[in-house]
Amino acid sequence: GRVVSLGVWRHGHVLTVPVTVGALPEEAAEAPAPKPAATAQGNVQLQGMGFTVGAIDDVARQKYSLAEGQKGVVVTAVAADGPAADRGLRPGDVITEVQQSEVASPADLR
Repeated sequence: GRVVSLGVWRHGHVLTVPVTVGALPEEAAEAPAPKPAATAQGNVQLQGMGFTVGAIDDVARQKYSLAEGQKGVVVTAVAADGPAADRGLRPGDVITEVQQSEVASPADLR
């Protein structure tokens, strides 16, 4: 229930977003997390989160105007009615870390 500030890197700038901390319901903690589905292009779809990520390659760099040395994975699709959209995730956003661990490929999100 406590509100904390979360720094989000978007388009070369850090945005500070207020986030309310809460616990997951007990049943969610007991259920196994759904495995991300791999797509033909090497993208990983995180169905429970409502978004898809892909590797940062030359095509992604051009499509999303990413810097040559950009590391991480790029968000390629966001379900309009999913949790990711509710939290402001958009195609072209780059994920560099998850739980303080570097993300270098879509498989790293597993």
